[in-house]
Amino acid sequence: MKKIAIVAFRGELEEAAVSCRRALDVDPKGFAPNFHLARVLVQQSSYREAVPFLRVAIEARPDSGPAHWQLSIALVGIGDYSAAWEHVERAQELGREDSGAADGGAPAAAEAPLRRRRFYRR
Repeated sequence: MKKIAIVAFRGELEEAAVSCRRALDVDPKGFAPNFHLARVLVQQSSYREAVPFLRVAIEARPDSGPAHWQLSIALVGIGDYSAAWEHVERAQELGREDSGAADGGAPAAAEAPLRRRRFYRR
């Protein structure tokens, strides 16, 4: 899985996705292959496709702040702001220290529409 993160960091997302899908063949319920594939999909703006992989990752490791954070980004991408906000809050409770490293600042971008939506709901 470390190789996948390095490949994704270099911007070779298609290669990273192929490697993750191979890993899923071996361990379909495992945290790492689901989480890393979802991160690649989020980087490609394939938010709807990323959501089920992130849900499996969270099922495997409910205490993963980065997984909750990535799910919040994907949910914002598909317009499910209320669900996204729940995962933002959970990620902040758990810690999301590495959640933004590979996606060029997407976490801050993901929070902005959530804050606006929350403000307007009052």
